[in-house]
Amino acid sequence: MIHGSFTVFLVRPPPTYLTSVPMICIFDVKDAPRTGRSIVENVDKIVEIIDAEWHVSDRSIARELKVDHKTLLNHLRKVGFIKKLDVWAQRQLTPKNMMDRTSICKALAKRNKTGPFFKWMVIEDEKCVTYDNIVRK
Repeated sequence: MIHGSFTVFLVRPPPTYLTSVPMICIFDVKDAPRTGRSIVENVDKIVEIIDAEWHVSDRSIARELKVDHKTLLNHLRKVGFIKKLDVWAQRQLTPKNMMDRTSICKALAKRNKTGPFFKWMVIEDEKCVTYDNIVRK
């Protein structure tokens, strides 16, 4: 009998049979179906809003969709959007961005061959690149 073995582990006085049976019967390993909007629906709406207006704020999106601000930020991070300079951008680099980076790196390497460009760089907290200030006479 389940009630007898259930009452052995509990403190005294043990619950009655009528109290313990509902607790035992409610227990289920599987999750119950949940109510509310699906997450995919929210993410699709968020992406549509961002595609329409890149300068929209995250708080206005949360107000419009009636979603918590932190939930919205989590969805945006999972989709791959970040906010840079007040514009929503995707985290993944586009092929154009990759080509720009490689061309810049090649130009810096070429500049280093002509002059000691990388020796001018300071690795501490002061500056990233030192500039030669030309004084007019």
